[in-house]
Amino acid sequence: MINQHMKHQLLAMLTWVILASRLFAAAPGPTQFFVAPNGKDADPGTKERPFATPTRAMEAVRALVADGLKNDLCVVLRGGTYPLAAPLVFTSADSGSAAHSVTYAAAAGEAVVISGGRPIANWKPAGVQDIAAGPP
Repeated sequence: MINQHMKHQLLAMLTWVILASRLFAAAPGPTQFFVAPNGKDADPGTKERPFATPTRAMEAVRALVADGLKNDLCVVLRGGTYPLAAPLVFTSADSGSAAHSVTYAAAAGEAVVISGGRPIANWKPAGVQDIAAGPP
């Protein structure tokens, strides 16, 4: 049979466990956006439905930064090549704060290429003499 003193001890212990679990609960992880070469910019940028371009991810990041970051933010780029139509220009609108960071990173173990290059049609290597002679 439980006496009154034991009831108080059990109640105090239970209260402490509940409070401790709330105090020491893991902080929420970072908000994540995902980008993949086979994604769609109309998608929400989740792991299952990633954006297609870093530019679209940048727009999503800017919207969250403008509203005030509530936690860290990470843009995860899946492996592949991302051709750019225009340069990615980062400004303060893309930045985190003293309390919350903004990170762009390749997915673990995956190679990412962000390319502003353009293919050149009908290109042929020139010989050393042709280069030294200058343009025709």
